[in-house]
Parts: sequence; structure tokens; C-alpha cells
Amino acid sequence: MPNMIAEKQLPELQALGPEWLDEGISPPNAIALELARSALQLLEAINFQPSSINPSTDEGICISFSGNQFSANIEFFNTGEVFAAYSLPGAYPHVWEVAPGEVAAAIERIRCLAHG
Repeated sequence: MPNMIAEKQLPELQALGPEWLDEGISPPNAIALELARSALQLLEAINFQPSSINPSTDEGICISFSGNQFSANIEFFNTGEVFAAYSLPGAYPHVWEVAPGEVAAAIERIRCLAHG
């Protein structure tokens, strides 16, 4: 099943110009786009669809997931850094840096939390 959100939104993110946000924040660059594209392929392989894909005000791409009292995201920065976060009811949000080559493990961790 093709990732319809990704097929529509990645080209839109790639087309953002430097004025996409009035605050002088850079749009997603080729590094963030490639990292996000790879993550979306992993998500498609395990049939785990994000709820949204958006440009990040921290300069990159944010792939978000939400469900019943659950939210998470993986953010791919223009620098090549990757961070993941999740929030569960009654707990502080948990944020961690995702090491190169560990995106699949971060996705699986989020998927497991999302599915209980």
C-alpha cells in the first residue's frame, strides 16, 4: 500500500521556498528530505501510517503519530540529526536523539507504544 500522505506531502515540502515562514527559518533541505523519505519507506513496510508530515520550525521535517491518548514524532533536521519523542497520559514527554542507523528501532518503539 503506497504511503499516500508521503506521496503528496514530500514534493510540497521540497518546493517550499526560503520565505515559507516569516521568521527566517530555512525550509527542509535535501538531507532532511532524504532521511524522511527513508523513514517513510520503513513505515510503509510495517504498515504504520503517520498522522501528518510537516515542515519543522526547527528546520527539517516532522513526521507525527497520534492516537487514543498517545502522540509521538520523529524529526529529521537539515543538519542530519534525528530526534524522536512520545507522550503518554500522566507522564512527561520522552525525547531522545536517534543515532545514525537507528531510525528503524525508533519507529518500532513508537509503533509498539501506539499499539499498546
